[in-house]
Amino acid sequence: MNNRNLLITAAVVLAALLLIYVVGRGPDEEPAVAVSTESEQLQPRELEATQFRPPPEPQAPASPPQITEEVPVEPPGPPEPEPAALPGLNDSDEFVREQLAELSVGAQVLPILVADEIIRKVAVLTENTSRGVLPLRDLPLRSLTQPMQVRRLENEIYLMDPASYHRFDPVVDALVAVDVDQALSAYQTLSPLLQQAYAEIGYPNRSFEEALVETIDRVLNAPMEQGPFRLVRPAVMYRFADERLEKLSDVEKLLLRMGPDNAERLKQKLREFRDRL
Repeated sequence: MNNRNLLITAAVVLAALLLIYVVGRGPDEEPAVAVSTESEQLQPRELEATQFRPPPEPQAPASPPQITEEVPVEPPGPPEPEPAALPGLNDSDEFVREQLAELSVGAQVLPILVADEIIRKVAVLTENTSRGVLPLRDLPLRSLTQPMQVRRLENEIYLMDPASYHRFDPVVDALVAVDVDQALSAYQTLSPLLQQAYAEIGYPNRSFEEALVETIDRVLNAPMEQGPFRLVRPAVMYRFADERLEKLSDVEKLLLRMGPDNAERLKQKLREFRDRL
């Protein structure tokens, strides 16, 4: 196994931050009710001079004036901040870093980001992983260096050392620590750029969110197998000795390399994300 598989696992962290569908809520509106009153003056009827005028009847005392209680009006609160102006896709890398830096796990994600074309590379990664494929290049995260640990059994048969599972601990820890509300906000901001990049790679009539949902569902539905796993190395890269396992998709095989504990932690967090979609 090469470092690409480690990098892809870290990419799952970044993709998960962008997986959340945001439902906006408009401000509450209170209808203003205007009440108007008109006073009518009664004009007395003029009488003829020769007509007898009886003495005026006593008038009832005037009713006391009505006292209207004034309801204090709350002063308006501070205006909501204007949404951040989006840069062009070609100039979006620094903006993406600024948005991710606001996340609680930003300090863990930012060091492994590539220097350029982050949004476009996330779009490429998401489309590929939605079909179970791990791309060989144009990935949004830097390569990680820890190799898989194996023990030689006999001839060209190796055994994957369970200690290799711990290579994935940092990225899974980062994902599990993601605050969902912060992730929602980040996705809401970056969504137009992601959609634009997704259209560029040949999907102008498909929602980027559909690919994100397919990606997360593929991870959640991946079968889990208990190791230890035997490996062969016919060339540079290790392969599963069990052909049934080797025929699994790239994403499914990656989950096996992560180990059952990390894979379950990953799935549990992604279920939380999926429930919010």
